[in-house]
Amino acid sequence: MEKFIACMCENDYNQLIVSGEPTPEELTEAWTSLVYEFCDLSDAKEAKYKAILASEIKLEKMKIKLAQCWFNILSVCYFPQVVTALKEIGFEDFDLNPDDVDQYQNDFIHITGELNLLRMQIKIKEAEYASLQEAHVKHQAMDSKSFDVMFFRINNYAKREAVNEQTTVQKYCTALRDYLAYIDSQSKVTK
Repeated sequence: MEKFIACMCENDYNQLIVSGEPTPEELTEAWTSLVYEFCDLSDAKEAKYKAILASEIKLEKMKIKLAQCWFNILSVCYFPQVVTALKEIGFEDFDLNPDDVDQYQNDFIHITGELNLLRMQIKIKEAEYASLQEAHVKHQAMDSKSFDVMFFRINNYAKREAVNEQTTVQKYCTALRDYLAYIDSQSKVTK
């Protein structure tokens, strides 16, 4: 939990490094994957949605970068491998046949339109993500004290020291899920 907390609260993704020298993008991707798994294990639906949204934004940005690079190559010289690569990332509706110059130019125009549409979709998702982040920050800033409070609450519920900073993330998630289910069941009883 100690390293997980450092990643969560301080954005210190270097805590994830076991060996080698991963790029910041690889660390961010690994962290997103861990948060997604954390949300699955702890049954945190809103956090899971935010993790999925963040992942979609990153993937779509990468798709645009790749498509733009390959698009630039095709504007200079035709390579069938580049056309295949474009189709593999979602541009399969275009023939990109250099023998039909008019259709080739139309395909370029349509791909440019699709790239612009993707950029707009990313902006919408980024705005939604920012809104969720802002609401979360206003609701409760996540710092190490937040985890200390949750450790206390879970341990109080379990009537023993069930979790602490040395606990594995999986064990913490299980304890958190049990605690949240208990809280949920108690709130239904009082209604």
